[in-house]
Amino acid sequence: MKEEIQMDMVKIAQKLLTNPAFLDNSELLVKELQKLYERALLFNFLEKNHPEALKKNTYTPPTPPPPPAKEEKVAPKQTQADATTNTWDEIRSQAPEKEVVFEEKSSTSKIQTETPKTLNDRIASQQLQIGLNDRIAFVTHLFDGDTEAYNRAISMINNLHTPDECWAFILEKVKPSYNNWQGKEQYEDRFFYVVSKRFG
Repeated sequence: MKEEIQMDMVKIAQKLLTNPAFLDNSELLVKELQKLYERALLFNFLEKNHPEALKKNTYTPPTPPPPPAKEEKVAPKQTQADATTNTWDEIRSQAPEKEVVFEEKSSTSKIQTETPKTLNDRIASQQLQIGLNDRIAFVTHLFDGDTEAYNRAISMINNLHTPDECWAFILEKVKPSYNNWQGKEQYEDRFFYVVSKRFG
């Protein structure tokens, strides 16, 4: 069979190469190329999936297994339903005769355990949490538009450990550098409020 398919492919290829009529008529060319392609696919399929068929001269495809005989299973379904009923009857017979009543526990009896803070939670609580609007207002009004100076001040405040150190830094170093924030008391109060939240 292998030789038959190969010879068929060679014949089609020679016919295409030697006959100029195929170059003039595209429909004939497409039909012959399709035949060649189909033979190549068949050869490739047989070579991969049924190599024994290519060795023999005749190929017989494997026969599919016969379909299983149809049996009516009406009786087992009924017995299965009976078994289910029996099972429920058995369960009901084992159930207590008294009705079970569930009582809702009061909220005071619940043990409320506070989840331990993770390292991220502890670090985040120690860092200043400044929203975008506040940040823009502070940079614009308190630091005269100098973002780098603002970032340095916030970084220093985050590195200080006590409220006294923090207030001393702000009042002695930051505030005097920007004309003591005169006329900007509203932004100053908001800044002090945000900083005070860091220390609780």
